Amino acid sequence: MSNQTCKKELQRLGEDTAYTFKGLYKTSDSLNFLYSVFLILPAIFSVLCLGFEANLPHWIIKIISCFSLIAVLILLFKKNYFSEKKIESYRKLANEYKDIYDEIENYYHSCNENEDINKNIDSIMNKISKLRQKTVELPINILGRLLSKRKIKKEMDLDWIYSEIK
Repeated sequence: MSNQTCKKELQRLGEDTAYTFKGLYKTSDSLNFLYSVFLILPAIFSVLCLGFEANLPHWIIKIISCFSLIAVLILLFKKNYFSEKKIESYRKLANEYKDIYDEIENYYHSCNENEDINKNIDSIMNKISKLRQKTVELPINILGRLLSKRKIKKEMDLDWIYSEIK
């Protein structure tokens, strides 16, 4: 494989692992945020109903009560979805992707010096393949995808991925 081809392949792998890393982290953040929302909503709605009962029409109190009940039921039936263990699993997997990303970036910068770059690319692809099996169990949610696309360029240095190869 030529030096240019190696660099392009490393850029492709780097971009893929960067977005997966960021998506997994943002998914863990979104699960933490959603848990807080579903926990706080019933408390806020209860305060509204108790504090402003005289000022609120009866039908609004019923609607607020329904939203509170829905939030509590979501937490009750999806408790494993929001567990700290699951959130930590997402972060651990994200860190494994970040380690591979760093490795890819190092190989990219030493591409001219390293004769065994093909072995390195094969090794990286094997590591990514193993991680993808774990990612099936911990998929990136919609919120994680949206946040990673929005924040990745602000939060990570991806200049080496998007630089032109001459």
